[in-house]
Amino acid sequence: AHSEAVASLEAFDVVVSNDDVTRHKPDPEIYLLAATRLGVAPENCWVVEDTATGVLAGKNAGMRVAAVPNEYTRGTNDFARADLVLASMREAAEVLGAA
Repeated sequence: AHSEAVASLEAFDVVVSNDDVTRHKPDPEIYLLAATRLGVAPENCWVVEDTATGVLAGKNAGMRVAAVPNEYTRGTNDFARADLVLASMREAAEVLGAA
């Protein structure tokens, strides 16, 4: 569903997973590592997340966060800490492409 907006992982300059870190969300390690690998300051990054724990990790990293709730987290997670709450990954691509 959400992944339909991206054709493949090749669309990304950097991919970081739980295998690359020792501390997990809401710890910001995964996002800080991604920013380091990209050579971008955290305050210049946007995180796109579908859980409240992920939103908290992004905010803990000092990044701006767009929440895109999924069918399981919509209505059950509190996304109040997100800078934006969007309806779909397509909307995220449109909004953040202009950011």
